[in-house]
Amino acid sequence: MGGEVDLRRTTHQLRMLKGLHKYFDQRGINNISRVPEKDLPAWHFFHQLQTTHLSWIQPRFKDIFDLQRETMSEDIGFVMCVGNRKFVHAVHAMLGLRRIHNNYLPIEVYYRDDLDLDTRYQKYIVKNIPNVRMRRLDEIFDDTVLRLQGWDMKPFAMLASRFKEVMLLDSDAMFFYDPLLLFDEPGYKATGTMYYYDRSLERIPPVGGRAWVESFLPSYSTWLPQSRWWKGTSHFELHSPVVLLDKQKTFWGLIGACKLMDRWERDTSTFVHSHGDKESFWLGFEMTLTPYVFNSALPMTIGGFIPDVYDGTKVCGTVALPDYTGRPFWWNGGVYHNTYSDQRVLLFDYYAIGDKHISGKECIEEVDAIFDLEAEAKEAGQAYLKINSELKIELELLQMGAYDVDQF
Repeated sequence: MGGEVDLRRTTHQLRMLKGLHKYFDQRGINNISRVPEKDLPAWHFFHQLQTTHLSWIQPRFKDIFDLQRETMSEDIGFVMCVGNRKFVHAVHAMLGLRRIHNNYLPIEVYYRDDLDLDTRYQKYIVKNIPNVRMRRLDEIFDDTVLRLQGWDMKPFAMLASRFKEVMLLDSDAMFFYDPLLLFDEPGYKATGTMYYYDRSLERIPPVGGRAWVESFLPSYSTWLPQSRWWKGTSHFELHSPVVLLDKQKTFWGLIGACKLMDRWERDTSTFVHSHGDKESFWLGFEMTLTPYVFNSALPMTIGGFIPDVYDGTKVCGTVALPDYTGRPFWWNGGVYHNTYSDQRVLLFDYYAIGDKHISGKECIEEVDAIFDLEAEAKEAGQAYLKINSELKIELELLQMGAYDVDQF
């Protein structure tokens, strides 16, 4: 595969590709039969760049125009990448949307192949959750090029989805209120994006950090120099369990995010200098000069006082993010204090605001900004716990192979 990819060259060429696409699109030129003779050299260059950087859209899509037609055919919906390990969380999250929030927008569940998500789990989801479509990414994009394997699937799933407006959900992302409300937030309306900040953890700058970003961005937004990532005050910037995009406005930003998760870029650069998919979303938008916005508030912790954790003096639980009014709106990690263990369920008593997150314990160090969760939020949390309790035995039997989906 060679050395680290030349991301600066990639950035220049993606910006040219975006400009040529805009030129042809504004003139209604979407196939060679419509190209005036004077524009043929530009058309051929456009396709050359597309083949160089987006070869994975073929053979299903002949070009970018064909990709856009199929991937923006419906108005709005959810996208979730689900694998075997997080299957149970995903069932809780999807049923929560339906039963707790009465939200029946379509959900597209993406997985790489049948090894990634067992066929028994696929059948269970389709049978038990209304208005869900199962979609294999290796049947949409050429996985012999991409070699997708986990976090890197997320931007590709958003791109592949049929929705013009799409909300990406991690399989353990859950809501205190109907997530449809987030599409009405001012920042989303203005830019077609809504990103959320991650915790300021460890005060360790990412490998390369600002120097890496400056190495491939010839120009950038006014926000970037103000970011924690740029200043080296946090290892993370973006928290990606929930991402909102209007693909009509942000198509090229999403292409940029996908490019950073392309096999060569991902393995030789993105994963070297950042953690998983997190930073690919806003960096891909910077690469393609596409506007974006973050929710203005930093993460908080929801949970309660746990006697055997810091003597019950701090709010401990899991990370939550607010809406633009500041109230806790969603959290990730599922219904357990530790997303990888079912030893202790979450408490839904309080939320704490502060900048000192205790890694591994999911507690807030500060104790001077602790508030009661609203009654509606507490009720939603308890409703998720009820779903977990009702399905616990059934899902355990399914995982052990002792539950026949076809017989129930």
